[in-house]
Amino acid sequence: MSGGKGTRLERIRAELGLGSEAWKARAKCKGSDPDLWLGPDREETREEKLAREDDAKVVCGECGVKDECLEWAIATRGKGVMGGTTDRERRGLTWTRNNGPR
Repeated sequence: MSGGKGTRLERIRAELGLGSEAWKARAKCKGSDPDLWLGPDREETREEKLAREDDAKVVCGECGVKDECLEWAIATRGKGVMGGTTDRERRGLTWTRNNGPR
């Protein structure tokens, strides 16, 4: 754990200016169908899931707050596509950050 006060989430919130979470208002996905990011209520095939996630990542790729969203998703253990990554991809990023070279 790095130096500084507060929990990791509190430090990230402070670094990103997330007290008001104003960055979310600038997100390209704002107002879009949540099914694209989280998946439908019904079961979906693997192919449907991968296609949906790819479509969501395209939107993320055009977003001006993608980096803030990614850091938020990692800090909060968000579900679905956030910051251009899936929750599974973020688990890998978190592992790498926590276990990589020091």
